[in-house]
Amino acid sequence: MSEKKEIKADVESIVNEYEKAESFKLDNLEVGKNLEVKTRHTTYLIEHREDGFYISGNLKYCPEPTKFYLNGSTFGGSLIKIGEIVVGGRMEFFLTDKASPIITSRILSSERLIKSHAPLGLRN
Repeated sequence: MSEKKEIKADVESIVNEYEKAESFKLDNLEVGKNLEVKTRHTTYLIEHREDGFYISGNLKYCPEPTKFYLNGSTFGGSLIKIGEIVVGGRMEFFLTDKASPIITSRILSSERLIKSHAPLGLRN
């Protein structure tokens, strides 16, 4: 197989993996609702407030709720699913006070929560 065909096959397998994986569009999270995202190393809490999205849970970058922008989820390389949290991928996000993106370890699960942090069920 030629190098171009191998690269194309690799990209297609990554795209297929994305299409099959559970995902959640962050824009679908209603104001006042939360999303718990578990990665291999950290459990993040994402809150949708009136003035935007906040993330906490990482002791180094966001131990307290910090306003952030979710770029999306990636399986590595430059392929990214914009605005979505994809189980099996890695979240890529920016904190409002940092110029460089933060890329998490692999996402294991995500679950919508109400303010009291009681599970509501799975995602859209």
